[in-house]
Amino acid sequence: MKTLLAAAALLFCCLGCGSRNNASLPETPGDLRFVPQSYAPPNLAAARHTLKNGMTVFIVEDPKLPVFDIHARVRAGSALEEERLPVTAAMTADMLEQGGVRGLPPDSLDALLEFHAIDLSTAGGFNETDVSMSGLLEKADLALDIFNRVLREPAFDAKRLEVLRKETLEAIANRFDDPKAVVGAAYRMAAFGKTRRSWLSSPGEVKRVRREDLAAFHKKYFRPANIILGVSGRVKADVMLARLDSLFGSWEPVGDTAVYPAIPLQTAAPGLYFVEKPINQAYVRMGLPLFQRPHPDYFPIALMNYVLGGAAFTSRIMKNIREKEGLAYSAYSSATGDYFYPFTFTVSLETKSASAAYAIDLVFREIRGIIDSGATAQELEDAKKSLINAFPANFDNGNQTVHSFTNNAFVRESDDYFDRYRDRINGVTRGDLQRVAREWLKPNRFVIAVTGSYAACGKGDGVHPVTLESYGKPVRFTEKELETTLTRK
Repeated sequence: MKTLLAAAALLFCCLGCGSRNNASLPETPGDLRFVPQSYAPPNLAAARHTLKNGMTVFIVEDPKLPVFDIHARVRAGSALEEERLPVTAAMTADMLEQGGVRGLPPDSLDALLEFHAIDLSTAGGFNETDVSMSGLLEKADLALDIFNRVLREPAFDAKRLEVLRKETLEAIANRFDDPKAVVGAAYRMAAFGKTRRSWLSSPGEVKRVRREDLAAFHKKYFRPANIILGVSGRVKADVMLARLDSLFGSWEPVGDTAVYPAIPLQTAAPGLYFVEKPINQAYVRMGLPLFQRPHPDYFPIALMNYVLGGAAFTSRIMKNIREKEGLAYSAYSSATGDYFYPFTFTVSLETKSASAAYAIDLVFREIRGIIDSGATAQELEDAKKSLINAFPANFDNGNQTVHSFTNNAFVRESDDYFDRYRDRINGVTRGDLQRVAREWLKPNRFVIAVTGSYAACGKGDGVHPVTLESYGKPVRFTEKELETTLTRK
């Protein structure tokens, strides 16, 4: 042991001496210089294939591990539900995973998947339903067969549906336990109006859904024109394509691709919307609608957002509200874009009750600052570097790559989107950034949602001359009133 310690000490000393005597090493981390790296994204067009029935599939070979992944993006989100049955998309997605398939009851399917270490997961969203499966390559034929049956022949087992119904009702009963859920619902109501983009499911709606409703929703939207498949792993593209054709090629291509219905924006009047909740903090969401992608202002907006509040520790909002004022552990903005409906620019923060009004005021100061002065050259350069350096993470492995490809096709973005991404980022100027800030960030159009105790939040901190009424007379709700406003019987 002593010999090992002595050797380690000697090695440490030698390394230290070498470091001090090496004139090529910089004195401080800030003096470090890196060789510019070039990165070419994978070829999307080369990975795209079309099955005999017209279904689009992307196949990405990734030989690193003896596994495979397959997923389906389906145009079957809640935006397409009938108004009388607004929970069918989510329940259909859950039942694809839980409800068995024709000829294979749920318990048998669960046991089969577990025995062969095959993972099946489903998720229903506003724009789409996702179905994913993964496992060892040696189980690929079995897994693909099950995946095909899950997509095409779900059984929607009646007993499992009742279990899901009870779980959904329980989730509804407890959905406002988390203050973030409360302020999120209030913000969506203010930002999108009382539309299906902000509706909350009611117990009556969940109780009304029948097995036949799920089967009808599935039949209407689960068809080749609405599905994009993605496969990755230690597979050969030509072999996998032939296998997929044999499985899915017989699925008759009935009907056109589903069209999402128009949902007009009904933004609430600018001002503050407060939901009473007996907690000792204030949860804040504030923002305003932007646009629907693709849009020429998206990349300037993305960079503007990074400077203002999108960077985890270096954004203006974060540095001012957290580091300088010490008012919040987390304060950030987001401007992620939707291709089907307009999205919002949103600022989110949690702070002490008495600090709520002042924290909101600080956010508006930063917004006015970027409107008036834009970003510095260094801020814009740092934002560009960050977004560009994060870009290759979309293609870290085959599964991430094929998900990026299927999403690009699902939203109907151009095939060269990934190839042009960095040039579009680099092409944004300081003038572009300030222009979009001036055009889109109108302080007098912001809606502000807050949840907490109004008695503790409303009067401010007693130090700074701002209260919640500084943003107009608050529209106040109880949790029950908010829920009633956003649910239908």
